[in-house]
Amino acid sequence: MAVVVVVAAVGAGWAVRSSPSSGGRARRTVVRGTDGTAPAAPVPVPVGVVSSEWSGFGRSESGARGAALVVAASLPQQAVYMDDVRLHRVLADLRARGARDDDATVLDRLAAIRRRLGAAGPGAVVWLSISPVGVRVDAYTPVRARVSVWTVTVVSAAGSVAPQTTWRTSSVELVWDRGGWRLWSSVDAPGPSPTLDGSDEPATGESFDAAMRGFGLVKEHR
Repeated sequence: MAVVVVVAAVGAGWAVRSSPSSGGRARRTVVRGTDGTAPAAPVPVPVGVVSSEWSGFGRSESGARGAALVVAASLPQQAVYMDDVRLHRVLADLRARGARDDDATVLDRLAAIRRRLGAAGPGAVVWLSISPVGVRVDAYTPVRARVSVWTVTVVSAAGSVAPQTTWRTSSVELVWDRGGWRLWSSVDAPGPSPTLDGSDEPATGESFDAAMRGFGLVKEHR
């Protein structure tokens, strides 16, 4: 089941750099989540955060579109901060009957992402945001839908991951199952990636953190 591809996209192509020594000082790590205040991954997400969003989509094109946005953006964003038990429950709820079970692979990919974020070391500020930019319903019937979602991922971890963006398009296939839209498959492809307009130089980790001080991420919306 291609939730793996969606979750793996969070860490795809990250440029990694060596972390400077902390000089033995004890410092605190802060990870910015969808509310701008989430602590370092992994931390449990309150029960129902994803499931409550998922269950509210009607049997319509707009309902399928909303469910696809959860798969392409909300789920991978939140999954990084979930513990494994919580993630198992969420995947079981979102997956359609008959979709391939590959939770172990999902957990392995997430563990790698968490390690990379954690490599920033104590005291680092880590930014991670996955936002939908565009959505298109490619096919729809009352029992099955295919939706494309164009997303941008922004990630920065001072001393570990250089500030960068990744653009991807997710093709999400949904089926109507157990009274709601459930995930059958999702396949990601890179791009399309806009070219920078040249009005600003790429930020370093330090300049990015300084410029973003005091900001919190805008909550995802649909």
